[in-house]
Amino acid sequence: MACEAFYVGKTIRRLRDRISEHVRSIKKKDVHNAFYLHTTTCSNFNKFLFFVVDRVCMTESGGDLVNKVAVLEIEWQLRLNALKFPGLNDCVSLKPILNFKSNQI
Repeated sequence: MACEAFYVGKTIRRLRDRISEHVRSIKKKDVHNAFYLHTTTCSNFNKFLFFVVDRVCMTESGGDLVNKVAVLEIEWQLRLNALKFPGLNDCVSLKPILNFKSNQI
């Protein structure tokens, strides 16, 4: 049986670089990394897959790309119920939403 666990994360860097960071965290046994922590408790964990579920494109007007990506991460964490197993996210920060709302006022 394959492991059903998943994690919702974000990056504004190249996806390949972010995936490499997760792999290094597992090899280094980084206790702050959700993937590594899961490998210590899951007997079915033998590989992991990465999927892009959303993308933000820069507009001509620019804007706060980091905050836009952070808000989308929260939306996907909530849509997929990533705070509850098999989701591996341990918390949701509301700071990006508050920043987004305050910039609209």
